[in-house]
Parts: sequence; structure tokens; C-alpha cells
Amino acid sequence: MNKLLNSKYGTLIFSLLSGLGYFFLVMALISETKYYYLLGFFFFPTIVCGAALCIFKTIKIWHEQEKYSSIHRLIYIHIILFVFSIIYAILVYIM
Repeated sequence: MNKLLNSKYGTLIFSLLSGLGYFFLVMALISETKYYYLLGFFFFPTIVCGAALCIFKTIKIWHEQEKYSSIHRLIYIHIILFVFSIIYAILVYIM
């Protein structure tokens, strides 16, 4: 985890992947709508970049304040988010 915090692009990549996880969960919620793919197309940048920006700023602020336990907790929660998103994407989009 220290490599993630100290690398130049590690936090940015982690934040963007978290944004993708949120996007897949939002798509799962709106998948019953008639034109859900169009909604997904329009809201993709908002959800992914907005979530990435919030997570990136939170990690940077906590890193400056040396709240490492909070950063580790946030990373673990988002790893669980990745797992749920991947499982749901496999179950819904492939089957």
C-alpha cells in the first residue's frame, strides 16, 4: 500500500478504477430502464471522473494529515467494491 501512496500515478489509477467500480454498480441499478445504455453513455464521465476526483483528494488530504489507518480502510473498502462490481458484471452482462 505504501507503493500506491508514494508512486506518482498509483493513487490516480486506483481512483479511476474505483470510479469504474461505481459506474458498474450504477449501471446495474439503471439496467431496467428502457434506454439505460444511453444513460450510461452520458453519465460515464460524470460518475467515473467525479468519484475518482473525490477519492484522489481524500487520499491526498489524509496523506498530508498522516491518517494512514483511514487510507488503508478506504483502500480495503474499495477493493471489496471492485470484487462486487466484477461479480455483478459477470453475472449480468455475460449470463
